[in-house]
Formats: sequence, structure tokens, C-alpha cells
Amino acid sequence: MLSKRKVVQMDNKELLKMLIHTEDSIMVEVNSKRGITKKTENNMTLCIKEMCKRLGIEYEESDWIY
Repeated sequence: MLSKRKVVQMDNKELLKMLIHTEDSIMVEVNSKRGITKKTENNMTLCIKEMCKRLGIEYEESDWIY
């Protein structure tokens, strides 16, 4: 599981790669019987919050339903 500290230390390219990887994981998990795991959900939330911060966009959880 990612930590907030690790996400903050990523450069933009690493953060974008992690977002893409996590999105791929979500797509696989959505189609499984288990559904989306807490680990994947946490990783995506951390990445999205950090990306919003870097882009100067206010993070609203309701805007990011996955």
C-alpha cells in the first residue's frame, strides 16, 4: 500500500505512472468477484489528492467516483 509520504516524494512522471497502474488494477478488480480492494482504493485516492494539489485543483471526493 502506498503511503502519503511516498506519493508526495514522487515526481510528476512517477505519479502519473502510478495513477495509470492503479487505474489498470481497478479495472481488473471491478470485473472480479471480490470487487475493488481497500489497498487499490487507498492508492488511487492518495494519487488523485496529490495530483489535484500539484495542479491547483480543489479535491472533491464526489468528483472522483471509481
